[in-house]
Amino acid sequence: MDNQITITTVINKIGRLVESYRDKEDLTQAELGKRINVSRLTIINIEKGKGSNTLNILKILKYFDLLHDLDVSFNLMLEKANEDDGLSDINLYE
Repeated sequence: MDNQITITTVINKIGRLVESYRDKEDLTQAELGKRINVSRLTIINIEKGKGSNTLNILKILKYFDLLHDLDVSFNLMLEKANEDDGLSDINLYE
């Protein structure tokens, strides 16, 4: 696959998504952190594309009511994997 997206690209998109939803709800980084029980620095790092652990990302998605969207995406990926072994082409080291 020549058009594979990189992990860095996805991490940056997650950061932009978090910042966009946080701004939309007029929350500071500290307020969002407090509401999901993580530090302000964690929110800063996520928004800057430095990533975080999976649990913190899932907490944010749940807070902004986006966890269902992720679950739907995973279900589609699992269906594809069952249909044509689509997971064999994924490069986890990019």
